[in-house]
Amino acid sequence: MILKTKRHHNGGQGTIILLLLTAVSIVLLGGTQAWAQVIINEVDCDTPGTDDHDFIELYDGGAGNTPLDGLVVVLYNGSNNLSYEAFDLDGYTTDANGYFLLGNALVTPTPDIIFADNLLQAGADAVALYSGDGADFPDDTPVTDVNLVDALVYDTNDADDPELLVLLNPGQPQVNEDGNGDKDNHSMQRCPNGSGGLRNTDTYDMQTPTPDAENCPAPIPDIVINEVDCDTPGTDDHDFIELYDGGAGNTPLDGLVVVLYN
Repeated sequence: MILKTKRHHNGGQGTIILLLLTAVSIVLLGGTQAWAQVIINEVDCDTPGTDDHDFIELYDGGAGNTPLDGLVVVLYNGSNNLSYEAFDLDGYTTDANGYFLLGNALVTPTPDIIFADNLLQAGADAVALYSGDGADFPDDTPVTDVNLVDALVYDTNDADDPELLVLLNPGQPQVNEDGNGDKDNHSMQRCPNGSGGLRNTDTYDMQTPTPDAENCPAPIPDIVINEVDCDTPGTDDHDFIELYDGGAGNTPLDGLVVVLYN
């Protein structure tokens, strides 16, 4: 606020007029919600036996500790294209590495939200992530793309479901957990981790499950213990252990550890 004085002369008499100039600031608050980058990153819908290791993994791109308020995970049944479960995420956050897990009690690590064994159907079905509230999706809610954030339409050797595929971007495929011939021991996961974009499924691959961890980790290199010298003259100050990669050279050793046993 700025206060100025201005003197006018009127008929020989001086008049002081106070002009009050107010600086008005208009602030536009914009941008995307913090959870706009949260995606469905991995789903395992079919596990050995009674399906007691099923899970759904969300991922925030690695930001970590992202509030999930205002989001809801909805499960759709492909047999009638209606919802059969919804999980309100108000009050939850991703972990320090950016992951959030919904799953059966026997999943390791323990999920943030535990659901009943054999609940997650094996397809053709869908998992969808919405901006909304759990109360917006009572059981038997029809498929909708209103306020839709991300979705995975999947199966285990089932025909495509056109009614569910509207949850994906045009041309994106329904994902088959048995795509690599081992549905009981594979999950559907974005490879590389977090890739593909919202409502896209073309980077999903079927790999060994990685709940609450990076998808499609690099394979452990083919490294052998090639030579060991444990006893050298005097004070044993020339001992060594040699590893060998078969001559490939410059092989990363990430994920390996050398352990000595007494």
